[in-house]
Amino acid sequence: MKKPHPCGEKKFLVLRAGMDFRIRCVNCEREVMVPRVKIEKNIKKVWKYSKSQKIKIYLYYLCHVIYIVTGIVLPIVSAKVIVYLTNSDFYQIVLMGFTIFFIESLNSIIFFCQRSLTSYIYRETLSYLETDLSKEVLKLDNTSIDDNGSGVF
Repeated sequence: MKKPHPCGEKKFLVLRAGMDFRIRCVNCEREVMVPRVKIEKNIKKVWKYSKSQKIKIYLYYLCHVIYIVTGIVLPIVSAKVIVYLTNSDFYQIVLMGFTIFFIESLNSIIFFCQRSLTSYIYRETLSYLETDLSKEVLKLDNTSIDDNGSGVF
């Protein structure tokens, strides 16, 4: 979370996910119920569950940098086309047209890769999170469920 717990710890363990999240402070082990909207807004990172996605995250950032660079280069190349149009240099205009086509194609491919990597990272991280949450729920014994539960399913 962005803001630390009053005990000073910034790491929390997710115990329950749904419309509300039940999170436990790693340091003092106090549990808090937080609305989903507040969690999504204030979450900083979920590194424990996305460690296996490290390479994919780096690829995502690389794709993002390439996407930004192509966005910067494209207007420069377009300006060159205008200069060649005023000089009536047909060969250079055709060459720049192919260059613009190549940059736009690269831009589209990079955008597709970004979206694919985003969905893959999200899906895998969520899967690990759900698996870990299920394991934590299965560790509960009947007495803790009776003490803390409402009794209604």
